[in-house]
Amino acid sequence: MKTKQEFKTFYDTELLPKLESIDKERKQAKNKNFITTIVFILIFIALWVIGFLINKAVYGVPFDNKSANVPLIITIILFIMGIGVYFYYLKRNKSAFVDSFKNNIITPIIEFIHKDLKYSSKDFIKKNEFIESGIFTNTPDRYYGDDLIYGTIDKTEIAFSEVHASYKTSAGDDDKERWVDIFNGLFFKADFNKNFNGKYFVLPDFAERKFGRIGTAFQKLNKHYGELVQLEDIEFEKEFAVYGSDQIEARYILSSSIMQRLLDFKRKTNKDIMLSFVNSNIYIAIPYKGNLFEPRYHRSVINEKQTMSYFNDLELAISIVEDLNLNNRIWTKQ
Repeated sequence: MKTKQEFKTFYDTELLPKLESIDKERKQAKNKNFITTIVFILIFIALWVIGFLINKAVYGVPFDNKSANVPLIITIILFIMGIGVYFYYLKRNKSAFVDSFKNNIITPIIEFIHKDLKYSSKDFIKKNEFIESGIFTNTPDRYYGDDLIYGTIDKTEIAFSEVHASYKTSAGDDDKERWVDIFNGLFFKADFNKNFNGKYFVLPDFAERKFGRIGTAFQKLNKHYGELVQLEDIEFEKEFAVYGSDQIEARYILSSSIMQRLLDFKRKTNKDIMLSFVNSNIYIAIPYKGNLFEPRYHRSVINEKQTMSYFNDLELAISIVEDLNLNNRIWTKQ
């Protein structure tokens, strides 16, 4: 993998000139949106003034509860439509800047990390793959994402993107519909380096962290993911709870080597990662808050620290192949 010093050189020679150009686009987009706002405010004021004047001319008063007030009704309808048009123009101007940033900054960073990976800023991991992982117990009613990175690293096919999934519920005293988050963050899929038949889940061990050994009793009550798998690695057991359909196959998948690598990866991310092994694939959910690869709109994009954070987040996901040794396929899959 590339070092931070190598990226620093890449930033100075390749990215900085592009960032300077894109920052001009950002300022132009902000100016366009400022002018658009002023124009629409003036149009809205004129619309309401004209509406009231016509209403007064027709009915003799600015507003009459006993009259139809058709001009005012038309004014309200036009006002609501105008708000929609206004926000469309704001979003269009900003989107042009965001697209330029992703095409000219994020794409080169990905190519810098690994030349065989491709990037699609508007695509994301498909909903059926998210569900197939089995990591989450709720099926999403609302599902979207962006920033899909995909390709082959040596022998391993990978794909990951930002994903936002939630479901609708009417629970509560008022029986009002609410949206509940299922997952927000990076969702990763890769071809695992071993064939297997069952389904296996590696989840954060909140019970043992909070209750110690007594937490094992709580773990066994969770039947959704299958049987609780007892492993011999004490450090791993403190961090993760493992469930699956076959105790022996689970130990075949979770060798001592991969358990150590998963521990190291968790400590590297400092997040409560969740994994599953399904259909000879590995799925990893890494929770994040906010949008990972979105440029700053109200501040300059010429910022080495911020650009380095894009590199770090991308390298973190791409390095999963190396961190988990997925390309090692001796005596297993080829």
